[in-house]
Amino acid sequence: MNVGLEPRRRLDRDDWVKAALEVLVDQSVESVGVEPLARSLSVSKGSFYWHFKDREDLLAAVIEYWRDNSTRNVIRYVEAKGQDPLHKLRLLSKIAIDMSPANALARMEVAMRAWARRDARVRAVLTECDRERMDYLAQLFRDCGLSEREAAARGALLFGFAVGERNIFRDEPKRAQHSRLESLLQFLIDEPVQAISATPAPPSDPTDQAPAAAKRSAPAKAASRPARRES
Repeated sequence: MNVGLEPRRRLDRDDWVKAALEVLVDQSVESVGVEPLARSLSVSKGSFYWHFKDREDLLAAVIEYWRDNSTRNVIRYVEAKGQDPLHKLRLLSKIAIDMSPANALARMEVAMRAWARRDARVRAVLTECDRERMDYLAQLFRDCGLSEREAAARGALLFGFAVGERNIFRDEPKRAQHSRLESLLQFLIDEPVQAISATPAPPSDPTDQAPAAAKRSAPAKAASRPARRES
């Protein structure tokens, strides 16, 4: 009789997904197996099949879990916390840069990109995620007043910069990374937005500015002319 011991919590679907993600990040997708996961969670395989049809079903859930947490939840957070498009762009950029190599999302990103090189299904989802991220950045740039073409180009540049920073300069001090980020944001955001704000409005059509009285008198003058006599 286990007097004084708390009953073990029943595992749910997310417990299995997170355990699989840990194996994926620390080892590889080939190491993700039902029996090893069950042993690591101290449960029987029957618990696994309560939540998943098979290993492929688990891997599909892993992909979707990563997609939600690395893209959709980040966008929701920025939308909730951002004050305006400029603030959202800065907030999103700093979130990406501040993810240290030990950060769970950063480690998942590296593992997913490695997996995508060997699996067409994962590659397709990764491509969709990258497109979703760049589309969101482009939307924020459009909201700042940039044209669709300029917004798309700047969104792609900013996204590429964030991915490169995490991979190329991962061991560099954060101060240096933030300095580069600030320079890039000034080039991509501040300067074009300031230029748009400083651009004068185009002149209106002079005919649209004619006094209303003059416009009303024109038909009256035409009506007051004598009719020509037929010879």
